[in-house]
Parts: sequence; C-alpha cells; structure tokens
Amino acid sequence: MPEPDVLLEADRLCKYFPVRTGILSRDTVEVRAVDGVSFGIRKGECLGLVGESGCGKTTVGRVVLALYRPTSGHVFFRGRDLFKLPAKELRRLRRRIQIVFQDPVGSLNPRMTVLDIVGDAMEVHGLVSRQSKQRCVQEFLSKVGLNPESVSRYPHEFSGGQRQRIGIARALALEPDLVVCDEAVSALDVSVRAQIINLLADLQEQMGLTYLFISHDLSIVRYLSHRVCVMYLGRIVERAPTSQLFSNPLHPYTQALLSAVPAPCPRNTRKRLLVSGEVPSPMFPPPGCHFHPRCPRCMPICREVPPEEIKAAPGHLVACHLLGEP
Repeated sequence: MPEPDVLLEADRLCKYFPVRTGILSRDTVEVRAVDGVSFGIRKGECLGLVGESGCGKTTVGRVVLALYRPTSGHVFFRGRDLFKLPAKELRRLRRRIQIVFQDPVGSLNPRMTVLDIVGDAMEVHGLVSRQSKQRCVQEFLSKVGLNPESVSRYPHEFSGGQRQRIGIARALALEPDLVVCDEAVSALDVSVRAQIINLLADLQEQMGLTYLFISHDLSIVRYLSHRVCVMYLGRIVERAPTSQLFSNPLHPYTQALLSAVPAPCPRNTRKRLLVSGEVPSPMFPPPGCHFHPRCPRCMPICREVPPEEIKAAPGHLVACHLLGEP
C-alpha cells in the first residue's frame, strides 16, 4: 500500500500488447510496452518521466488514467486500487485525474466551440448548471491566459499555443488532483513552449496540482520537475531528485541522455557518452539488463541477470550492476 502523503502509486506495472504473426495469424507475441514499472507521486509535486521515443512513457500515462487496463500490477490513487473499483465509482473518480495531450490540434473537436470543449465535462459531472456553464468556462479561460470572450470560437480560429491553453483549461475545469502532461509542449514553438511551461508552473502553485510530466526534453523536465524517473525499453533504470539526477547521473543510459543535451554556452563542452546500435524491439527485449546491447560498460552479468534497484543515496535508486561491483 502507498504511503499516506503519496497521491498516486504504480506498483510493478506491466502492460503487454498481443500481436498476431504468421501467415494465418495464429502465432502471438507480446509487445512489452511497460515491464514492471513502480513509482509514487506525492501531493503537490511534479514527477518527470523521461526516455527515448518508444520506451513506454505514454503507455504508463494511459494506464495511470485507466484508459488501458494493466496486464499485471496495480495503480493506487489516494490509496485505492483503480482497477478494483466498481465502474460507477471509477467514473466518478476519473475527474480527479486529467490529461493534457501532446497534439493541441488533434485533441480538440473541430466542430465544438470552446464553451462546449471546456464546459461539457463540467456539466456531465454536475459541477455546473447549464445557466452557469458559460461564466465558469470564462473563468478558466482567464486562468490560462485566454480572452474570456472567445467562448463561442472554434479551435481552428486559434494558434497552436492558444489551442494548448484550451486543452489545459479543459483538464483543469474538472478540478483534478493529478494532471498527466503527455509531451504537452513538444509540438509548440520554442517561445510558446516557454510560456506554456511557465503557465503550468504557476497553475500548480495556485491550485495545488500534482503533475506526471512525460517528456523527452530534459531541459524542461529539469525546470519543472521535483523528481525524475528515467525509462528505457519499458523499465525504469534510474530515479532521483531532479538536482541530484542532473548533477550525478549514475546509470550509463542516463549519462548518455544528459551528455546529449546541448550546452547553453559553446565554450562549456561536455564529454559525450556515445551508445551504439538501435533500441531493441519491445517484442523481443534482450535478456538481463535491457540496455546491455548498447551499453559501453557492459559486463557478462548484464547479459544474463536483470539488475535490481540499488539505493545510491537518499531517494536515488539505480538499476545497474555497476553499482553492485565491490
């Protein structure tokens, strides 16, 4: 069971997708998108989840939202297992966990006005009456930096950054406790991206929100997150407080990710840790440590035995055999 101050906890979460192969589609293999992930998010904090494309970050977010049912494992929200709740109770709980999608264009219905996009869910959950719906929507538009008078406009009448603000207003309209930000700024221009990040930080402070921030942009994660989990091929390989992870990365994969981040000053050159080869297929993950085919410090044990998490410092856990060396 989770600790009292933990809002959400994932416990040994696995999500496998079956894929049929062969001429007659009789053989079945599994895509191991998430393979034994565990983490907790405390009330009021932002947990960053980072890794390469295809590592399972988005799948974790969708399982947390109960959009996917896990193959095994548990998700506890306020101490209650989401996947053991009755359907009616889960539906009532859904408003407490919301998402901001990556694509601000595809996530908004082009045939609905802003009033309906933001306000319909409020009305369905009984938070507003039909008479007060417009006033409440206008208040949320003001919170996210949009003109309250734009409630009658359609998504195509807004810029990309404004559309993402509408998506944020829609998520906040249900007064959630946890917001999953799934690459929420990756589709935006750099200047607009900074504005949205500052908006998310301000809203967290004002409304006491908790974030699961999924991203591949380490500079944004460093700015916004309190703690960071690093994923590789469905597993978490390192987790630590943000300052500690960026100042002292211990897993070779984390070191490679951070060494690839461009330095703000060209004179401050960094030693690059290069990894070779491609990311293995999640249908046929390598035995032992999933990272061993690309790891420049691979040992024989890495090819055979999956590493256990080792506590390197308070709050700093690393799944690597290198830390277990005498």
